[in-house]
Amino acid sequence: MHLTRRAARAAVNAAVNAAVNAAVNAAVALVVTASALAAQLPQSEYADHRAALATAIKDGIIFGAGGRNPVTDFGPFYQLQGFQYLTNYKEPDAAFVMLVQGGHATSWLFTTASDPRRAFYYGRRPDSAALHR
Repeated sequence: MHLTRRAARAAVNAAVNAAVNAAVNAAVALVVTASALAAQLPQSEYADHRAALATAIKDGIIFGAGGRNPVTDFGPFYQLQGFQYLTNYKEPDAAFVMLVQGGHATSWLFTTASDPRRAFYYGRRPDSAALHR
């Protein structure tokens, strides 16, 4: 009788552990999937932001300066919200110029090259071919 209680207890513990593991894995998968879907906007969304701004101002020049690289170099860099709203560029030290004529816009994004030491620690910044996509 002692062995059967022990076997029953082990079977119950194994079933509970399996159920808890399955529930935790499902919850983690749901959170990861939901946050990944919420965080991704297509590039066309940012083009729509620029087009709406161009339509609103009709004629003119818009200049936007992105966030500067932190001098202390502590912690992560966060792009300025207005700059990211128009460009979706998340790297420091960039500028955006948009020329609007008759509600139609032509825009340029100016970036700075990453120095080799910074690239070693934080990775290379995207080149112009990657930005054009």
